[in-house]
Amino acid sequence: MSRYLLPLVAFGMLMLIAALAWSAHGRIENTNKLLDLAALNAIIPSADYDNNLIESVIPLSPRSTESAFVKLELLGLQRERLSYVATKEGKVVYVIVPATAEDGFNGFVDLLVALDMFGRIKSVKVVQAIESNELYGSLRIIPSKWITLFADNTFRDIQRLSWTKISPDSEYDLFVGASVRPKTVSAKIYDTLIFFQSNRMAFINMAGINDI
Repeated sequence: MSRYLLPLVAFGMLMLIAALAWSAHGRIENTNKLLDLAALNAIIPSADYDNNLIESVIPLSPRSTESAFVKLELLGLQRERLSYVATKEGKVVYVIVPATAEDGFNGFVDLLVALDMFGRIKSVKVVQAIESNELYGSLRIIPSKWITLFADNTFRDIQRLSWTKISPDSEYDLFVGASVRPKTVSAKIYDTLIFFQSNRMAFINMAGINDI
């Protein structure tokens, strides 16, 4: 009997370690989700939706061949990112779409663009450079006065905003670091609008909503 005891004890220890690791992973993911939800509520106020926004996600791949969405290349994603679908009383009211602007000199800006179902911008936020492949716990919003100018605008407004001067006391160095220019970011927001208009019904269908 004793010769079986040691293997059984070892197996039990392995199972305990695995259970503890799984529990710790679950706690970390829940914490990361709460952090991301706080960031998302800075984009869309919680009063504007009634679903579990952090769970109402649709992954977006950098490659169109791996997705049901069209024109994914317009978003400039460097890795898989999450989009978020906000609903109220069973209808989609906003979709938060990730995008990445690049200026060609190793300058990148990760964005989150919240759009209503008519293609009007609710809010745009700059996110700290996302270096992890984790889908949760990566949303850290960088305050930017200039980026708030895009709120409540549509296609026709973007070109004008792209040339809006950044004031001398602005946070341009925080905005991107070295090389990404406001016009580049504006162009990416414009591309995000085109992507959304091309995939509006896909978001609704994938969210399991029949109408808006």
